[in-house]
Amino acid sequence: MSLVPGYFSLRTLISEIEKQLRWAAFKKDLNISFSLTGGDGLNFFGDRNRIQQILTNLISNAIKFTENGSIDVYISVISISPNFSKIFFEVQDTGIGISENDLSQLFRPFYQLDSSLSRSSGGTGLGLSISQTLAELMDSKIQVKSELGKGSKFYFDIQLKHQILEDQTLINPSSSILKFEKTPNVLVAEDIDTNQKVLGSILTEFGCLYTFASNGEEAINALKESSFDIVLMDCQMPKLDGIEATKVIRKMEGDMSKIPVIAVTAHAGSEDRMKCLDAGMSDYISKPFTKGILNEVLSKWIKTNQSVTLPSSPLSINVNSLVDERILNDLKSINSINSPDLIMETFSIFERNLPARLTNIRRALETKNDQDAKMAIHSLKSAASAFGGLSIATICNDMTEDLKQKRFNEALSKTEALPSEVQNVKEYIHGWLLAQS
Repeated sequence: MSLVPGYFSLRTLISEIEKQLRWAAFKKDLNISFSLTGGDGLNFFGDRNRIQQILTNLISNAIKFTENGSIDVYISVISISPNFSKIFFEVQDTGIGISENDLSQLFRPFYQLDSSLSRSSGGTGLGLSISQTLAELMDSKIQVKSELGKGSKFYFDIQLKHQILEDQTLINPSSSILKFEKTPNVLVAEDIDTNQKVLGSILTEFGCLYTFASNGEEAINALKESSFDIVLMDCQMPKLDGIEATKVIRKMEGDMSKIPVIAVTAHAGSEDRMKCLDAGMSDYISKPFTKGILNEVLSKWIKTNQSVTLPSSPLSINVNSLVDERILNDLKSINSINSPDLIMETFSIFERNLPARLTNIRRALETKNDQDAKMAIHSLKSAASAFGGLSIATICNDMTEDLKQKRFNEALSKTEALPSEVQNVKEYIHGWLLAQS
């Protein structure tokens, strides 16, 4: 084994691992979280593929040997000199744990845990041994703390040379968009106007036909009247939500009962994932998502025949609490004849419908109607997520917490800050667009 070092983005690496493993955790009803602290504005010089191999193995094992609970991945970066950083990696689970006898043998080739779950899960027993060898090539060592029946923690650290990125300008790695064998016909069950705008633009770029349904009832009727290849199903909609609509679809006669249904949700918690699985959903994506993630999920369920490589381009990412510039960059990259200025068109839709949304929130809070208030706040947050409105989403999250504690007046007072916050976001986006031109 040897190392092939090069400069890489740690944040991009973690994002790729999360996309690769999220469905495996989802199928087992496990919470999986990734936390990265430090390292903003830095690229690191090392073998990203070997680091990814180690982390993927550790996280895959955590998923395999955890039946209930969660897997938490922590990565922290500390600069130890002007040119070098130390990166700490930790994978913690609530799984079966490891006995003291097994701990002493764990990194031996072909060694497998002496447990019924281990034997039923299969595997060669080489993964941890290879991971340890790779860590040692990077002058590191994987260590483990575990208690039988309570879970395990695997951790290691590596020292890498870093490169400071001027003005946090990153090079966006080339990505591939898969083209489909035939034009897919997509049913999009989505009631939020800004999300409809963005999804329609992305699907147009992918060469898809699409039909919108504003609630679960409309989605079911559309499936009865026309033939579709796949359904993108928002989980929270009025009249009939995505969960209940999917249950109805799975009971329909003929091939339509087997159509892939992709959950589109702002929630990725354990309870929400179990509801999706129980309803018969096929896969899921979390809001907000990029066109690359949507293409990845669609290509998993619809036949593709070629891959088109998108060119690399410089991305200027300014980490801030107002707007997620990763979303802005993604929207800017979407080429749509119908939406040449997608960012401002999407924001204009949001701004036009803001007064009605605020009225709905205030009315529900004034009458102490929990369910209506929850739906109205969700609608505002989801609409803002389409253009990366972080500060708007933060206020919505605070109101939701007030709602859980029955603090209706406190939540109501927070609505007063929203119009000025929307204006702040608008000015930020205008400035960002000017800087891009």
